[in-house]
Amino acid sequence: DLMYTFNTYNNLKSATYKDLHLITGIAIDMDFGEVRRFSGKDPLDIIKVLEKIEFDKTIPTPQAIEYGRNLRLIYALEKVPATVASKKLANKLATVVAERLVDYGGSNQPLTTFGRVIGSVNSKGGQVIKVMYLNEEKYTLKELQEKYLEPLPEWYPEWKNKTNRKVINFGKNFNKYANYY
Repeated sequence: DLMYTFNTYNNLKSATYKDLHLITGIAIDMDFGEVRRFSGKDPLDIIKVLEKIEFDKTIPTPQAIEYGRNLRLIYALEKVPATVASKKLANKLATVVAERLVDYGGSNQPLTTFGRVIGSVNSKGGQVIKVMYLNEEKYTLKELQEKYLEPLPEWYPEWKNKTNRKVINFGKNFNKYANYY
C-alpha cells in the first residue's frame, strides 16, 4: 500500500485537518461492490455507467478515477489556502457529490485522505491500482459551488453582516496600566 496526499500541510510531522496548508483536491470513494446491483461488476463497467448517467449532469466530471478493488473519483482544484471557510466549502462539495452517488456506494472522504500510487497493490484484495484520466482542466472551488451547490438564501448576506458585537471601552488609562499585568 503506497499512498500520497491530495492536499498539502504546514509541516511534515502530522497530516491533520488543522495542519492543512493548501486544498488541491477532493476525493469521493465508491464502494460499488457493497451495492447489490453492482456486486461482482468490473470497475470499468461502473465507470461507463457514471460517464453515461452522472458526469456533467448531476456531478462534475472528475479529473481522474483511481480503481482497483473499488473506485475513487479525484477532483483536482486550483490551489486554495486552507482557511476555515475554504475547508467548509470543500467538505460541503464532497458531501453533496457523495450524496448524489450514494446509489453507487459513494461516500465523501475527509480533506486529509490519501490516494494510492499507480501500480501499487491494494493489500485488501491484491488488485493493482490503475488510473483513468478524464479531464485535464482543474476546477475552482467557486466554480463548483456555483454549479453544484444550492444558492444561499436571499436573507443570508444581510444576516451575516449584522454586527452583534459589543464595544468595550477600556478607558483612557488602559495603556498606562497595561505594563503591570
